[in-house]
Amino acid sequence: MNPTHISQAQLRTGSIIIKDQIPSLFIGRNVVATVLSRPKEGMALVSMFGRRLLVETTMNLTKGQVLNLKVHALQPKVILKPLEAQGVQRTTTLAGVSALIERLVGKLGDVPLKAFNVREILEEQIQGKSDPVMAQFISALVEEAAQYPQALAFLLIPIVQEDSRGRAKVVVEKDREEGYVITFDMETDHMGVIGCTARINDGIDVEIRTGSDSLVDFLRFHIQALYERLAGIDVVRRLEVVMSHGMQPNLDMLV
Repeated sequence: MNPTHISQAQLRTGSIIIKDQIPSLFIGRNVVATVLSRPKEGMALVSMFGRRLLVETTMNLTKGQVLNLKVHALQPKVILKPLEAQGVQRTTTLAGVSALIERLVGKLGDVPLKAFNVREILEEQIQGKSDPVMAQFISALVEEAAQYPQALAFLLIPIVQEDSRGRAKVVVEKDREEGYVITFDMETDHMGVIGCTARINDGIDVEIRTGSDSLVDFLRFHIQALYERLAGIDVVRRLEVVMSHGMQPNLDMLV
């Protein structure tokens, strides 16, 4: 097979194909894109990563449409596919998983951080007695973990405050340049969903994401002060807050 060829089968599944290489991408990362023009001859203009990109696609797109995508391949071209619709049952499952983890494992601060590693939780629960509720819990954990097949560690952590509905996902991955990528997706009670990706490789690059304009301004104001205080350490190379339209600040779920 020609290594520069993208098969028609891949295109028919509904994909976005990017010819340019994007340094901050890794397989499994979720990406939000805005469609700027309808497809013409298999090409469409989209906005993502703060850039306008002309991409290949066979998807039926409309101008102004917001796409929630996931990175499926990086070479020879970047392939992104739309996330499957999750629905109300998915929301309920995630909330139930978070509550059951808190009941079985505890809260951060009361137990060590490693106790929230999904692999350890699964190993312990699979060895124990099984019932329909526990079987559904294990199935939901396996489904969550399957989204991050390259993860070195995947943690689901309930927020420690009393009466909090918050929870967090933490994924640790090794990238192709022998560095590490740590992704946090946090659902908070008052600020909604906030995402953060830290890339560690001879320095640290940090991107914080939120779906609220006011939060972007608030975080940028305080992040700038933090960045200035860290400037003399020569470890943090980039500290940036970006707007992510796919992160709705008031949803009762972790996305």
